Amino acid sequence: MTLKKLLSAQLFAILLAWAFSATAHAGSTSDGLLYRVDNGQITITGYFALSGTVSIPSTINVSGSDLPVTAIGNLAFYNLTSLVRVTIPSSVTSIGPQAFARCYGLADVTVPASVSSIGAYAFNDCLNLQSISVDAANSGYCSVDGVLFDKGQTTLMQYPCAKSAIGYEIPSSVTNIGDGAFGNCLSLTTVTFPTGLARIGDWAFAACSGLTSLEIPSGVTSLGYGAFFYCTGLTSVELPSSLTSIGARAFYMCPGLTSMVLPNSVTSIGEGAFAECSQLTSVTLSSSLASLEAGMFNDCGNLTSITIPPSVTSIGDSAFYGCSQLASVKLPSGITSIGNYAFENCSRLTSITLPSSLTSIGTDAFFYCSGLTSLEIPSGVSSIGDWAFFGCSSLTSVVLPPSLAIIGNDLFYNCTKLTSVK
Repeated sequence: MTLKKLLSAQLFAILLAWAFSATAHAGSTSDGLLYRVDNGQITITGYFALSGTVSIPSTINVSGSDLPVTAIGNLAFYNLTSLVRVTIPSSVTSIGPQAFARCYGLADVTVPASVSSIGAYAFNDCLNLQSISVDAANSGYCSVDGVLFDKGQTTLMQYPCAKSAIGYEIPSSVTNIGDGAFGNCLSLTTVTFPTGLARIGDWAFAACSGLTSLEIPSGVTSLGYGAFFYCTGLTSVELPSSLTSIGARAFYMCPGLTSMVLPNSVTSIGEGAFAECSQLTSVTLSSSLASLEAGMFNDCGNLTSITIPPSVTSIGDSAFYGCSQLASVKLPSGITSIGNYAFENCSRLTSITLPSSLTSIGTDAFFYCSGLTSLEIPSGVSSIGDWAFFGCSSLTSVVLPPSLAIIGNDLFYNCTKLTSVK
């Protein structure tokens, strides 16, 4: 480290220490730990020293009194990439959410018997973490082969990112895979799920680039937010008939997926669930869906066709934005609204039938759909947003209904072949 960088780091540390010392019931230790005092107990809130090894004391002297260190706070050591080893004392009862998240150098950690609460993502994205140990006397948590579970082994909380195994069989007792449990486990190529599994949490397998196929067992009812986000090697997924919800961005940026079949049990799919799945060519949607949420297939550039079930009543903002190979779409009779940018840049879209139930078309809804040749807007439509058909350069005729109360700006700007508007 250069002298300039060292002085900058020291100045930052001094300013941090001053800021915390200036706050009531807050302070810092001589070896760089930041803390606050709550009801005579100490929570570690941060660390500003340069050492890679931290030994958290069981007590800290504050104004002449030795107060117990009982908690490691939210984000206390977050993104402390230089940290390679930490010792947690037996006085600590809680470890906050993301307390050690993104500590890339941390290789192992031991949770003492005293800890009764571990927050979400506490050890998430620790890319060098090989093992989490838990004192056998701990009543709330346990460790099996370095993997962190609740005591009853019903929730798998954290699989260390740097475990060398390429395959893992989740124990049969597990019903819940916790939030971020397998995030960034780059070595894993296969995971075997237990038959009793019910839930896969938020970001559970995010960025597991080695996974190639998934068979989600019957009994699973929900896939969390970003559950398989950026699983770049994933080529096939089999979903069970028990599944009812798929979280937002669940399969976002899974470029290896070419097709998806969603069981009819699925009633909700979150925003951007399949966005940027660049090789996705076909999707079979559930007959129970009520809406296509915002960005659901955003930038799925190879999607060629899709059948929207009759249960769907709305198409969200950017739902098919950038689906440049989508040639035709049949909208069911119950659709009432098409959101902003819904079909923007669907340049190969040559025809679309708008149902009589439709009442609104959003801003930029068909922006630069340069393949559209004709369009009849149904009589129930009362509003069309700005630039809704901007750049539809092949459009030759449009029929507008008398029901229109709101007509946006420049609806047909740059529609160079448009000769008839009725």
